Amino acid sequence: TIQGNSILRNTRTGIKIKTEGNPSVSGNRVHHGYGEGIHVCPTGQGSLKWNSVFRNRSDDLLIQAPTNQVKLLGNGDRSVESQPGFAELYEPAATPEEDQDLVTSPLSASDQEQVV
Repeated sequence: TIQGNSILRNTRTGIKIKTEGNPSVSGNRVHHGYGEGIHVCPTGQGSLKWNSVFRNRSDDLLIQAPTNQVKLLGNGDRSVESQPGFAELYEPAATPEEDQDLVTSPLSASDQEQVV
């Protein structure tokens, strides 16, 4: 389960579901990355719901797996954040002002992608 995270400024993919991975990914903010926001590889599986995925340099959502392997509900841009489903899952660690400071600060070499 990957839930309630703010994942930003990754040098590559924010969340990548690889070979036969089958996680539940919900209530995350995945933004301002240099690769895809969320990438489900051809043999990946999983449930993606109420994720706010925006302003990534590549695709925000890249789903290469067959549609019967991935369950999608309520994913989208920042407008998702106003929906009750998102609010129930996401608990911000930073205030919006702190989050904005993170977005505008330089990218560090330690930024990594999450691989599941």
